[in-house]
Amino acid sequence: MLSSPIGVCLGITSRCNFNCRHCCVSASRDKPDLTTPELLKVIDQLGQAKVFNIGIFGGEPLMHGDFFKILKRIQSYPVIVSLNTNASLIDRPLAKKLQESKIRSFCVSFDGSRPEVMDRMRGAGAFTGCLSGVKYLRGYTANIMLSVTLTRYNIPDIRNMVILARFLGVAGIRFNHVFCGGNAACFSNEIMISPQEELKAINEIYNLHREFPGFISGSYLQLKDKLDQLKDFKPQEDKVIAPACGAATNKCCIRPDGKVTPCEVIWDVEAGDLRKQTFLAIWRHSPILQELRRPREVTLKDKPDCKGCRYQYLCFIGHRCSPYYYPQGLNDKSLYCWKGIDLEEVYALGEKMEV
Repeated sequence: MLSSPIGVCLGITSRCNFNCRHCCVSASRDKPDLTTPELLKVIDQLGQAKVFNIGIFGGEPLMHGDFFKILKRIQSYPVIVSLNTNASLIDRPLAKKLQESKIRSFCVSFDGSRPEVMDRMRGAGAFTGCLSGVKYLRGYTANIMLSVTLTRYNIPDIRNMVILARFLGVAGIRFNHVFCGGNAACFSNEIMISPQEELKAINEIYNLHREFPGFISGSYLQLKDKLDQLKDFKPQEDKVIAPACGAATNKCCIRPDGKVTPCEVIWDVEAGDLRKQTFLAIWRHSPILQELRRPREVTLKDKPDCKGCRYQYLCFIGHRCSPYYYPQGLNDKSLYCWKGIDLEEVYALGEKMEV
């Protein structure tokens, strides 16, 4: 275990000017945020722990009235700072001020190439506000990553989003899965794509990755890599060992209410409370974090459909947080099971991708 994490995702406010259906943060909005003095004390703890990277998170961080005071305290320590934002509040003066603050990179939420797609997911004005903010930011920096959460709403729009991202002149675009917390858990039946749809999305995203090398990233490309390794995987009959990942081993997340979580993917899993404990005490001694640092044995005795299934590699390997991730835990197979997809179809797709 590292004595302190390399990176921390720091939520500074739960307030947001949108109410996205796929938002994982919304579950904690009914809990009081840390005050600015409390936040500054937390930042001091992160600095003293020698955390290398801090990603400023929300809600929408730019809605915090003391945003630049908080940023200044973070930058009083030798850390790399990034900002996660929906960009809709960014005008020319704010873009210039953000650039002067020497934020290393900007991760902008982006979920459609036109208003009828993005606004359906986020709320009225999301698309126009996002593009306006990106254009202002782009006037001062190219280090902007557009971050797409892929749902049933925008899956037909994948190529158009990539083309628009290229037109905007940003550094890249990433395609990620829905994180099943908050609003996303409530709307999972509405927004989650099926394994069949996911397979098509992997194909399209990978082909776009080949067309625009170095421009596309995210969990969908990582899933393509796992498909490539599927042939060599030996499925288990009794148990599957799910190894640890970066969550709780080299990173963690701090919610706006001061609760520490293993990462932003499992936002609802509380590992400690910074109003009651120090950051390093939680990092080093939290039972939840210690549990996630160990491999987990997934017993297949009560999961007969999983016995001998080659798709175990997709469902469990690399998903140490799966028991926490899905609304009904691992029993909610509707959200991850690939059992109905013909393996030959997957292999054929892999061969097609490599042509």
